[in-house]
Amino acid sequence: GRAIDGYNGWSARGAYFLEASPNSKYSGAIPLGNYVYHLDSQSNYGETIPWNNPLNLLQKNHWYAVEQFLKLNDPGIANGELTVWIDGRKIFQKTDLRFRETTDLKIESLWLNFYHGGTAKPETTYFLYIDNLVIASRYIGPMRMPGRE
Repeated sequence: GRAIDGYNGWSARGAYFLEASPNSKYSGAIPLGNYVYHLDSQSNYGETIPWNNPLNLLQKNHWYAVEQFLKLNDPGIANGELTVWIDGRKIFQKTDLRFRETTDLKIESLWLNFYHGGTAKPETTYFLYIDNLVIASRYIGPMRMPGRE
């Protein structure tokens, strides 16, 4: 990790967390959230931000429309935004993020990778399928799927 200072970069990544315990009413579900490097992080590493909404608990073998909106803050103002929708329902919004202190830092690219965190190897093989990836400057909404109207 590397602490950010408002001039040397930022990042906002999607995150997968440990599968819900077999003893939980959400047994087998995969919770989602974000891992964000922002100016108010308390360490050299990013902050884990769980979405804390039952709708973010994804069941295996089911397609979901997961949409994220990111707006950088105005320099010096905590008005950066991260909003998330799952299947067209807003489930998370944070509107007080500080990513930068200069307008020279912008959204430059989308980096799509999947990483098993820490230093330990995964104990099992994981599969993730992605389809219909869209990058836009406005809300798109989920695709209409035959039989799911």
